[in-house]
Amino acid sequence: MHQAPKAGGNADATGGTTMSRGPMELVMIEFPDHMPGEQLAPELKRLLDAGVIRVVDLAFIERSRDGGVSTFELSEREGEAAYEALDAIPETIDGLISEADLTALAENVDPGSTAAVILFEHMWAHKLRDIVTAADGTVVYGERIPEVVAEAAASA
Repeated sequence: MHQAPKAGGNADATGGTTMSRGPMELVMIEFPDHMPGEQLAPELKRLLDAGVIRVVDLAFIERSRDGGVSTFELSEREGEAAYEALDAIPETIDGLISEADLTALAENVDPGSTAAVILFEHMWAHKLRDIVTAADGTVVYGERIPEVVAEAAASA
């Protein structure tokens, strides 16, 4: 993902800047044949309303059955119910996912599929971040464990 200017920072005791954002995650979710926007939108809205996540940016990659790739934003799919349903999800920084990001991610999309690329902020982590910061703590390691890996470890 391309670098964006720091925003919303606060000066710390050393004169540096601390970010007022929580951790962010970029996920790409692939769907064969169609985009289930009408089913996704209510759950994303529920997570937003509950303060669990904030959608920072949202874009799409479509790979035709013959391998051709197109990338697009929601505004480019007006009139299509699956995408209009997702239009109710507010994005805080539209365009943060670059065309170069989408081109690189497109290599992983199967022919005949559409992928939603979502950059979201973990809002639930704000209070935890504040507590860690107040105690002069620092996150020194973090890793997202894919569901398949967690399932395999649990069943071993």
